[in-house]
Amino acid sequence: MQVTNTTLAEAPLPDTQGTSLNALRIALILMGALIALPAFVMGAKLNEAMGTRNSIIAGLAGGFILSCIAASAAVVGARSRLSSYQLILAAFGSSGGKLVNACLSVVMVGWFAVVASLFGDAALRAAAGSITLSASAWVAIGCVLMTATTLTGFRALDILAMLTTPLKVILLIATVAASWRLTHGAGLWVEPEHYELTIPQGISFVVGGVIVGALLTPDLARLASSRFQAALACFLAFAVGQPLVLILTGIPARLAGESDLVLIMLRLGLGLPAILIVVLAAWSSNAYNLYAITLVFRTFTRHAVWKLAAFGGSLGAVLALLGLARHLTPYLLLLSVAIPPIAGVYIAAYYMAWARAEPSVRRAWRLDSLAAWIAGVVVSGLEAPVGFSISGVTAVDSLVVAMVAYVTLHLSFSQRGEVE
Repeated sequence: MQVTNTTLAEAPLPDTQGTSLNALRIALILMGALIALPAFVMGAKLNEAMGTRNSIIAGLAGGFILSCIAASAAVVGARSRLSSYQLILAAFGSSGGKLVNACLSVVMVGWFAVVASLFGDAALRAAAGSITLSASAWVAIGCVLMTATTLTGFRALDILAMLTTPLKVILLIATVAASWRLTHGAGLWVEPEHYELTIPQGISFVVGGVIVGALLTPDLARLASSRFQAALACFLAFAVGQPLVLILTGIPARLAGESDLVLIMLRLGLGLPAILIVVLAAWSSNAYNLYAITLVFRTFTRHAVWKLAAFGGSLGAVLALLGLARHLTPYLLLLSVAIPPIAGVYIAAYYMAWARAEPSVRRAWRLDSLAAWIAGVVVSGLEAPVGFSISGVTAVDSLVVAMVAYVTLHLSFSQRGEVE
């Protein structure tokens, strides 16, 4: 099942041909997506539930696990020069892959709308008293910024990350410094009276919240100058950057006794920085989301990339403006459990084909891959109700189960001559 760049779905996007990225540039783009409004909430909740010391431990451990998972996927992208969605077509078959990608597209457009809605609410609070706009107006402005960036092309995404990612880190550091000046660090290391999360549960919280992004790293890694650069970028983004974001958002939340970072910044007199952090966080993260959406749409149609970006951005904006995003969140969380086993299949399929030097055979459906995906989804869906866990992290369990199931089924089918 070796893959080649010969079909529409396997062709590189026009605006990325000839692009070669080093580890720092890839890491900055990934961190631009990680430093987002949901991450601010995650950092605050983690510190509140575990205390500063344990939240740092959970963040570092979770980030290391994420970096290992992301690196394994990124190396596949760097070697094959294919996006996640192209690898899915190769792993699941031309028809099976489209089915899987359709599921992914629903999740990704939905999350674009959710982030746009969060942006509207946060921007409204941050700009209160200085800019008179409704939340819907802020949503519209945000979606225009996000879509315009993606329409401009991948290079705009690259430039945006280079400029805004360091600035967002500086703004977070400024918030920590302002909180420290006000409180002198009082209560930072005081342990909570009741631990809502143990360290293993905290690690699971960190990994589960970001694993989808880690599994889609081939979208950028396919442009890496080498496999080493792709893997190094994942280490910088997930093992260093992600824990740093959680720490920088958790400390001011702990010192202020408030989980809303925007509200904390406003109380500290950081009005303009609050507006900037909201705009930049949503802008860069959703611009990257929309870039990923265009990649998955590209596996379905021959329409120009700018049309796909415009359609995806417009659809996400409509969902956000109609308020549907808030109602979609539980369903998106439910659908998201299907993503880790998808990646488990395409990672296992690629590495197995590479190790066994299997010839490229194009099929409409690959039953071994589909069955392995279903096995992973079943594990994701049953762990919480049944009350069991293999590793303590549901997303990791479903990933590993899907990989093991694929290897077992693929070898079995191969021996019977049903898979070449």
